[in-house]
Amino acid sequence: MNKEVFIGVRQKMLALFLMMVVVFATSWGNLNDGVVGEASIVEAEEVGDVPFAGTVTASIALNVRTGPANTYDRIGQLPPKEVVEVIEVHGNWYEIDYASEIGYVHRSYIEEHPTNNPEQPENELPSDNQEVIATGVVEHPQLIVRKEAGGSAPSLGFLDNGDSIDIYSYVDGGPWVQIEYEGNVAYTHSDYLTVTALDEEEPADNQEVIATGVVEHPQLIVREEAGGSAPSLGFLDNGDSVDIYSYVDGGPWVQIEYEGNVAYTHSGYLTVTALDEEEPADNQEVIATGVVEHPQLIVREEAGGSAPSLGFLDNGDSIDIYSYVDGGPWVQVEYEGNVAYTHSDYLTVVTDALFEGTVTASIALNVRAGPANTYDRIGQLPSQEIVEVIEVHGDWYEIDYSSEIGYVHSSYIEEHHTHDPNQPEDEAEENQEVIATGVVEHPQLIVREGPSNTEEGIGFLSKGDHIEIYNYADGSSWVQIIYNGDIAYTHMNYLDITEKGDVIETANVTASSLNVRTGPGASYDSIGTLPSGTLVEIIEFQNGSPWVQIAYDGGYAYTHSGYLRVTGSGKLAGQTIVVDAGHGGHDPGAQGNGLIEKNLVLDVSREFASRLEEAGANVIMTRDGDYFVTLGDRSRIANNANADLFISVHANAFSPSAHGAETFYNNTYSGRQSQQIATDLQNRIVQDTGMRDRRVDPANFAVIRNATMPSTLVELGFLTNASDAAIMRQSNYPGRAGEALYQGVLDYYNR
Repeated sequence: MNKEVFIGVRQKMLALFLMMVVVFATSWGNLNDGVVGEASIVEAEEVGDVPFAGTVTASIALNVRTGPANTYDRIGQLPPKEVVEVIEVHGNWYEIDYASEIGYVHRSYIEEHPTNNPEQPENELPSDNQEVIATGVVEHPQLIVRKEAGGSAPSLGFLDNGDSIDIYSYVDGGPWVQIEYEGNVAYTHSDYLTVTALDEEEPADNQEVIATGVVEHPQLIVREEAGGSAPSLGFLDNGDSVDIYSYVDGGPWVQIEYEGNVAYTHSGYLTVTALDEEEPADNQEVIATGVVEHPQLIVREEAGGSAPSLGFLDNGDSIDIYSYVDGGPWVQVEYEGNVAYTHSDYLTVVTDALFEGTVTASIALNVRAGPANTYDRIGQLPSQEIVEVIEVHGDWYEIDYSSEIGYVHSSYIEEHHTHDPNQPEDEAEENQEVIATGVVEHPQLIVREGPSNTEEGIGFLSKGDHIEIYNYADGSSWVQIIYNGDIAYTHMNYLDITEKGDVIETANVTASSLNVRTGPGASYDSIGTLPSGTLVEIIEFQNGSPWVQIAYDGGYAYTHSGYLRVTGSGKLAGQTIVVDAGHGGHDPGAQGNGLIEKNLVLDVSREFASRLEEAGANVIMTRDGDYFVTLGDRSRIANNANADLFISVHANAFSPSAHGAETFYNNTYSGRQSQQIATDLQNRIVQDTGMRDRRVDPANFAVIRNATMPSTLVELGFLTNASDAAIMRQSNYPGRAGEALYQGVLDYYNR
């Protein structure tokens, strides 16, 4: 080998060595990059668990809440199959973006979308364990299939109209979906597919059919979800029968099965028969019979005017009555072999009386809602009235009163068929005329056997109780009353007394012609009419009733307060009064027995405000529609207006046994005046709407604590109590409650 060849070989070897070094260095660098990249991938996976996409798996709807627990308020719902992006994980709750706000959903109802496997070569067939989540049918002449998710990605081919494909995932929540195309992963646009999720199945075998429905509409739309804006799935024809699985949020939308899938339709166009509608039990007692006095009297599935109709009774039909619902006016009857309900106002009710009797009270005998003086008075019977006694409850007789159950004291009923010579003469016979009424103004007013502090105490009257006074004892400060059916006495210094016949209010007639009747009800005889604008003198408001006693033609008569506008005293002129209807908008407040607080209190507040305005007050309502106002803004409105009074109107919810009205005040500002207006409003609500007097107490509610003027919060009654709700469901209740609040304000200003 010559020198030149040697040098050439050496140069080639050196060049080869340098190339190997470069390759090695490059490989080492790449290896380092790979390790770093691998670490980055691991790190990305650790923090990259979120965000991720997921699909709602709830069968009907998934609640979205303001915080990660069921105790937080619900701010909305997600429909089944909705795709969401999970931002954070909080234990069993996912934080999501909901309508541009932060929301929280329970992770049990979110199925996480599978993530891409970085080790799977691009465009290979999805692995065998990748789940098909849906199928799609193409609705486009030539639907492009692309290599990646996006309109600018390379095209792989086309799908023809009607082709069926498997869908493996939604890309970032859609609308692009991952599919299989010619053995490779591919993507297409879901807007041109009819997608069927694989978990859309028939209602589960263990899902109970609660009722059946028969369609009463030419073409009743069936929808994917409960709501008029949900996509339509098809139609049901008039006369079709469907199984009902549930009422959505209490109705009117119902869940049904349609073509093998869960679907929804509106129950307003169905005749619904509950599966638990059975014949009245053999041992259920018929308490009365009724004869229909209406051309077509509707029979309903439940007690209430909004309940589904089952059919009609014709004028003159006779039916058996099994019970009065919450004391009436709805009664339980049997209709076509099933339990049903109808309104007793259109029935002549005939009871199986034990005996007949004549009222012996010199003027009128009180009829009460229960067998004791502590129950509300629901009316009066005039002297010499003949009544049918249905049952005997100790010293009280159960009678039929204006198609309702009422109770009268046996001392004032003379039986027709027998006379018990051993029955003691009524000690109060000469003094049984009610000469005055009184409202207790003491926390616990002692009732005694005789008119003296030395007489034995037999009980107590509570603050706000209403009593009837029969006599002033020997010109002293003691008055004779009836207590638990017996003559008793209490001290008049702790009573707000209204003499019988005193005019307590004046009012103008608003109807074109207002009937005047012999008693407090439409069933009493009409003895005259009052033309519009007539000024009448009100003697007494009837507890729990819209009827009032008035001065008429030298005596007393009754008329309906719904057609009277109380004139007031003029003392409200120029007073600024803020009326605060509680809750509103997304905050419904209390709910129960078909009532929603935000709606009820707004109706009452509007009635209240209109009366204040007519009396000359400057009225500001914190809300006059269904929208939300913060607690701070409510009191701020009153403070900025330099208001003279702030009255917040609410309704209660608790256990079904809790009942009655209660009113609260705060001592931070104007404590004494706040307590006084609270007491005056409470007394009127109890007296004029028939609610139980629950309490007047101080409270630390922010809405009254932050108001700098005399302020109070009124709880009208308990929506969760059947008796309270029955009163508040009456169509004239908002007007009666608004009138009661107005009268309470007048009482406050008349002091």
